[in-house]
Amino acid sequence: MRNALYASAAAIALAAFGTTAAFAQSRDTIQVAGSSTVLPFASIVAEEFGAVFPEFKTPVVGSGGTGGGFSQFCQGVGDNTIDIANASRAIKDSELETCKANGVADVQDCPNVLVDTSGSQPEQGIVEWAVAQLGAERLVYGSDVVGRDFGTQIGRVLGARLTARQRDLILGGNACRLLRLEATR
Repeated sequence: MRNALYASAAAIALAAFGTTAAFAQSRDTIQVAGSSTVLPFASIVAEEFGAVFPEFKTPVVGSGGTGGGFSQFCQGVGDNTIDIANASRAIKDSELETCKANGVADVQDCPNVLVDTSGSQPEQGIVEWAVAQLGAERLVYGSDVVGRDFGTQIGRVLGARLTARQRDLILGGNACRLLRLEATR
């Protein structure tokens, strides 16, 4: 899961600040595609980016699934390829090799991106696994309430073998930190 956090907001910022000179010369809009799970977040990040950096056009965000996003991303660098691939899983070795073969060599993990607890089957141990892989500081509670039962989603966090501090971070502390709000507890 840690490796699935390639590119999102950090890559938008990198592209905007001129680290991709070819991009800046050939196209004036950052192109993003990939995970439908990440799509709502990526859309919000793109809109916020457009508001914060009005000198740049708001990035165009599409879906196509994680595999489709990696496929487009790994085609190469240039006008006809996307700049950012959003993912809800780790990049496969074969996808990484395709990227490298096509000149996409700077695929990076983004430790400043957080993951929510929704989006997977409510399997026992999944939250503990995510804490072990990412750290509690990188997880936020997500209910996926339209598609899943609220009780099941909150239960996966409340029933997980976590410390009180880890649970507090996941259930609100990390969101408060991201939104620069004071926690009520």
